[in-house]
Amino acid sequence: MYHPYQSTYFNEVIGGSKGALGKYDLDYWGASQKKAMQWLNTYAKPNATVSILMAQDVAAYYLRPDLKKLVNTVANYQKADYVVILNRQTFFYRSYYLFDYILLYEPVYTVENQGVPLVWVFDTTKPAIQKKPQWWMGSDPCGKSMNN
Repeated sequence: MYHPYQSTYFNEVIGGSKGALGKYDLDYWGASQKKAMQWLNTYAKPNATVSILMAQDVAAYYLRPDLKKLVNTVANYQKADYVVILNRQTFFYRSYYLFDYILLYEPVYTVENQGVPLVWVFDTTKPAIQKKPQWWMGSDPCGKSMNN
């Protein structure tokens, strides 16, 4: 049922992956990124810039050569042609304004398992939408420890 994303399994006590959504990192190892890279290989224009914000080395391995040579070459991820974000909320606060970015833009492609998003691909040329409510629990764990 979880194949090929067995590492996203959560038991029935938490409510499976749906119950874990917003409470725990879902695709900790980035297994779903391969499918996202395959989507980019099919739909990204030649020599598009891609910012992969988590588990970059593993994900970039699957990119076609013209995309691979430009992966993460843009200093500000919002200026790349595409942004790839794993559903690992403990990392949402580690990249500058990543948490807001997820709430302000609609992905052009999402890898899901059982209706739960594992990784998103954003096209940065698409306009912002009305800000969605934050769906994950907690706040910046680093900021909390700095304020204590």
